[in-house]
Amino acid sequence: MNGFSNWFSKRREDFTASKTYKELKIFLNDTWFLIKKNWRVVLPFLLVYSVFNIFVSMTVMDFIVKLSLMLSGLDYIGPDNMLQFFLAPGTIILFLAFVLLVCFLHIIEISGIMHVYSMSNVGKKPSLKGMISTGIMSGLRAFIPKNWSIVPFIIVLIPLTGFFTLSFSSFQAVIPGFVLEFIGANTLYSSLYIVAYILLLLVEITDIFALNFFILSDESFHMSCRKSHGLIKGRFKRTVLGLIVTIIIFSLFTTVASSTVSSLLLQLINLFSTDISSTDAQRLSQWIITLNNFLGLILAPAVNIAALTALFFEYIEEGNMLASLSRHAFNDRVLRLRYIALHIVVLCAVIVFNAAFGSGFIPLRHNRADDTFEIVAHRGDATNAPENTYPAFELAVLENADWIELDVQQTKDGEIIVSHDDEISRVSGKHVYIHDLTFKEATSLDVGSYYSDEFSYVRFSTLDSVLKLCRDKVPVMVTVSFG
Repeated sequence: MNGFSNWFSKRREDFTASKTYKELKIFLNDTWFLIKKNWRVVLPFLLVYSVFNIFVSMTVMDFIVKLSLMLSGLDYIGPDNMLQFFLAPGTIILFLAFVLLVCFLHIIEISGIMHVYSMSNVGKKPSLKGMISTGIMSGLRAFIPKNWSIVPFIIVLIPLTGFFTLSFSSFQAVIPGFVLEFIGANTLYSSLYIVAYILLLLVEITDIFALNFFILSDESFHMSCRKSHGLIKGRFKRTVLGLIVTIIIFSLFTTVASSTVSSLLLQLINLFSTDISSTDAQRLSQWIITLNNFLGLILAPAVNIAALTALFFEYIEEGNMLASLSRHAFNDRVLRLRYIALHIVVLCAVIVFNAAFGSGFIPLRHNRADDTFEIVAHRGDATNAPENTYPAFELAVLENADWIELDVQQTKDGEIIVSHDDEISRVSGKHVYIHDLTFKEATSLDVGSYYSDEFSYVRFSTLDSVLKLCRDKVPVMVTVSFG
């Protein structure tokens, strides 16, 4: 035992005396300095801008769907006309415009945060005005043809690899679970997928400083990528190590913070309640997952961009490249009034148009004499009972819904049960997949307590039992959900 202790102490001493340790220590200190100095500006900006971003994205998406329907001459979107809708020229153009808008919104967020950290790094005081101005001006530059390559970088490459999330609101280009299952079942496809993922990851890491150059210089995004290649040359391992350490530390922080807060909250609730049920562990687990995801979404860009900025300035100072950055990048530029007015006018026009065409997101087929829309009970009455459960469907029938919508999954032994998710930790508190469970195992799980202890008796229902409940009373929409 003493031999192992001596060996470990020797290895630790060697590591702490190594160049890698010293570089990593400087990087972590620089990252912490940026976060500590600027969190009062960055965190409120992220919270407010995220709400704004979601509102604008949803409003514009609503507008685009309605306008696309109008241009394609359709009244609704359904399985029988979905291909016609998505292949219509108007739909393609409008959805490409939406992708550009999403990219523009992401660049504003990333540029604003990067501006704050860059200003602090050179000893200047950043401001909210400078964040917004820099963000909008960088976003507008993305519309110049020579900068169009930034769109797939922001919208596809970063979220698809999932290695280094930059933005709270990044477009989630994720591969559906059933596609991954299909790939995993085939050795050739699995090998090709792994190779493709590694290649994409290498591209992302090689181009990781392109955003810094694009925002802090007058270069095109293509030239910014080339400069990133030059900056990371000879520093690839150092960069990857720094980013991985950042991810590990941040993950540990969010896990500990969410676990601590959730445990304290549960203890506080139990102080005022004598009814401590066996579902407390499930509730705590769900709270930890939810809070951990929330902290990750809100804090990830603040931490990741701080790490990226710390590495960037460390490298350019080593290479005496600071003078290559634009002088105006370190000034609080004031955005011209006409740009602000243009954004306000466009947003107001979208909101007015959206309101004029009604509040529904996707119009349903309507065939009543009074020309009103039909009411669909989504996953049953999921407001007053646990979603996709027998009580929710009973309430929907009693409330005279026009339709009932539900989702189905298949168990390991081939039974069809009603559930939206295949991975059911959200409703059961257990990290298991329906396709890995037998029907008996799946229907033994409590899927009502997450909603309320009043529904602790609720179990998964079979599709057959729900169809019998609804027969001759209300039509049913069955959705096959993957993952």
